[in-house]
Amino acid sequence: MHPMHVFGGKHCLNSSESCKSGTSVPTTCRDSHKFQEKECRDQVYNDKYIMNLTASPPLCINCDNPVKAADEKIQMNTTIVAEGEEIEATKAVQLMSEMGNLISKMNGTSAELSVGKGVEGIIVRQTNPQELDEVSFAYQDPNDKLKIIEDREYLEGFSRSVSIPREAFEKAFSSNITLPFAAVLRFMNLSQDESNSSVLNNEVVAIEMGTEIKNLTDTISINFNILNESKFRNLKKEYEPICRSWNGEGSKPNWTVEGCTTILDNDGVRCRCSHLTFFAVLLTPLNQTISSHDLNILTMITQVGCGFSIFFLGIILFMYFLIRKTQASTATQILIHLICALLLLNLTFLVNHFVADMNSEVGCEVMAAVMHYCMLATFSWFAAQGFHLCLQLHKGGNITIRRYVLKVSVFTWTLPGILVIILGSLRKYGKQTIYTDDPDNNVAMCWITDNDIHYVVNIGYYSLVFLFTITTVIIILSWLCCLKKTKAASPKENRSGSRIVIIMGLCFQLGVTWGFAFFAYGDFRMIATYIFTVLNSFQGTFLK
Repeated sequence: MHPMHVFGGKHCLNSSESCKSGTSVPTTCRDSHKFQEKECRDQVYNDKYIMNLTASPPLCINCDNPVKAADEKIQMNTTIVAEGEEIEATKAVQLMSEMGNLISKMNGTSAELSVGKGVEGIIVRQTNPQELDEVSFAYQDPNDKLKIIEDREYLEGFSRSVSIPREAFEKAFSSNITLPFAAVLRFMNLSQDESNSSVLNNEVVAIEMGTEIKNLTDTISINFNILNESKFRNLKKEYEPICRSWNGEGSKPNWTVEGCTTILDNDGVRCRCSHLTFFAVLLTPLNQTISSHDLNILTMITQVGCGFSIFFLGIILFMYFLIRKTQASTATQILIHLICALLLLNLTFLVNHFVADMNSEVGCEVMAAVMHYCMLATFSWFAAQGFHLCLQLHKGGNITIRRYVLKVSVFTWTLPGILVIILGSLRKYGKQTIYTDDPDNNVAMCWITDNDIHYVVNIGYYSLVFLFTITTVIIILSWLCCLKKTKAASPKENRSGSRIVIIMGLCFQLGVTWGFAFFAYGDFRMIATYIFTVLNSFQGTFLK
């Protein structure tokens, strides 16, 4: 209904005898009525309260739209990004530090900040320090301007919103800020952190109030609503959205969970933070996330296991080259090649973390390529060991192939090298991050940066090796059972402990224990990861 109809067709604002409008309307009228959009379509009535004095009881209409644009526009002289480029984190910090200088340039109580492509902002000042109140901002999509929202109920209609509580303004006023203000800027495509973390929609929100604001009991609310529920459900199946903050220190963002709480519901992500800074929602891949406690334990097991393996594998090689007086058997030569591959793999794994922390891009790529080669070579020698055992059974222990060990060695050491050279030429090696539930405890390592390549090359390669080696184990165990039936077994041979040792020895020599990686998913993920880590980090020890 139009106000003209409500007031009998008379233009209410031109009749002071029958109507009141604006601030002259009693508080009871203003406080008891919500914004009536349908009745207030005429621009004449925007942002006004209207009251018909002749009606009984007096009739109120609220035309004060709680969703407001800024009073004016301020053009910033700072250019912090060129079109299509990332926004430098240091320039974003510098821009936020200039917000306090804009207050003197404002004619009204709010101003839209024009910075450049990828950056939108708004600043609001409270003119009466004795009547400080909460301020909320919202926008629908990254292309929209930020709006001021005077009624929290209307925030639900926007996909993004920021609410700054009254307590924050009170803290600012107590810190000698004469006219408390709040500036909110939205940065699209801010430069990534050292871990190349994924940020939800590449949106980073920054809040500045001219002074340090922290330890708020009434927290700042930052809401990221995903209006498409199915899209959000699919997102949560692949990633864990977590609210992060950055204090603006350093040349790149260092996202942390300190002072922020994440709330996930059917609509989206809610961030509740007790301080002012830069905010974003980081998306951590679920299959790559591990608790800090588990990571610390697994790291300790790996370091101890690899250390023991290197020690005992080194002893084996020392004894082999020092003591042997005659030509070693073919089986021994193949085992020595396997031990060399395992020794290099354990050594490169221990060194990897230190190289990653050096922040050398070339160094990390080389480290990743070397470790990847050692791992693929180890897989190849598992297969070569299985091939040799099967060939021995088939030939009855009499292998007559000319230069047999040389041919096996050339193939087994060369094939991994070809794969690594191809991946290196495609620049698929670099720094990779192991994500934890606390970003401060994330661990960097030099490895394959493309997950699809990792699954195809590593998982696919080992799957073929595993099928071959597990088949070899089954064949050998079947042969031993048949042999036992044809010969009278001695009491020593009947002991179950002896059979277990034979089976375990075969599994370690053929790398079957690496197959626990296939079970490191779902509910068995951590159990399989612990078993995998213990067996394979100590593999060199068990081989001795």
